[in-house]
Amino acid sequence: MTVEDKVIEAKNNSEAENILIQEYVPFILSCSNKALNRYITRNDDEFSIAIFAFHEALQKYEPSKGAFLTFARLIIKNRLTYYLRKEYRNSSVIPFSALQTNDNDGNIVEFDISDNNSHNLDAKYEIEALTYELSLFSITFFEIAHTTPKTKKTRQNCILVIRYILSDKSLIDLIKAKKYIPAKQIIDGTHISRKILERHRNYIIAAVLIMTGDYEIMQEYFPQLKEAGEYELSCDRN
Repeated sequence: MTVEDKVIEAKNNSEAENILIQEYVPFILSCSNKALNRYITRNDDEFSIAIFAFHEALQKYEPSKGAFLTFARLIIKNRLTYYLRKEYRNSSVIPFSALQTNDNDGNIVEFDISDNNSHNLDAKYEIEALTYELSLFSITFFEIAHTTPKTKKTRQNCILVIRYILSDKSLIDLIKAKKYIPAKQIIDGTHISRKILERHRNYIIAAVLIMTGDYEIMQEYFPQLKEAGEYELSCDRN
C-alpha cells in the first residue's frame, strides 16, 4: 500500500490516522528542522504545530495534488513559518539579522526594532510588507539570514550585483515578474562568480525589493547602495 493509499484510508479513520502519524514522525521532525533551520524535539511547541500541519495535510490531500509527502512538507513549512512570524510580531523586539550592517569601526550593527514609538511601528509594517513580497519568491526572513554575506569581500561583490540590477529597470522588472535571477546576464555583466550569485541569491533579491520598494527605514541599512561611486570589481572564489 502506498502512502497515498494510507492517507485516503486515514481520512475517515482516526485509528488509521494515528498509526500513520506515528509512522511518519521522523519525516515530520525532518521537515520541521529544515523549515526552522535548527534541531527540534518532540517536546518543542513547534513539533506540536508540525503534527497538526501533517494532520491538516492529510485531511486536505487529494490525488490531484501530486505526491502526498511533497504536499505535507509544504503545509508543515507554511504553518511553522506563520507561527514564527506571529512570535516575532508579538515580541517586544523584532530581530532581522539579514539586514545587519557595519558601523564606522567595522562592528556589526544588528537590525532590530522595539515596540516603543511610531517610527518602530512603521518598521514593523515594512517588515510585514516585505514578508509578503518575499513569499512570492518562496523566501523567508530566516533563509535570508543564512545567505547574508559574512566577509567584506563577499559583501562588496553582492553589492556590486545589486547595483548592477538596480541600474537596469528591465532587469528589475524581469526579476519581479519571473521570480528568478537571470544568472548568465548578471555574471556576464559583473564577472561575479556563479557561486557567489547562488549562495547569496536570497539576500540579493531582498535587497533589490527593499531598494525598489517603499521601504524607507530598511533602505538605511544599505548605505552602500546610496553612496556615489562604484566598488572595484573583485571576484570571490571562496
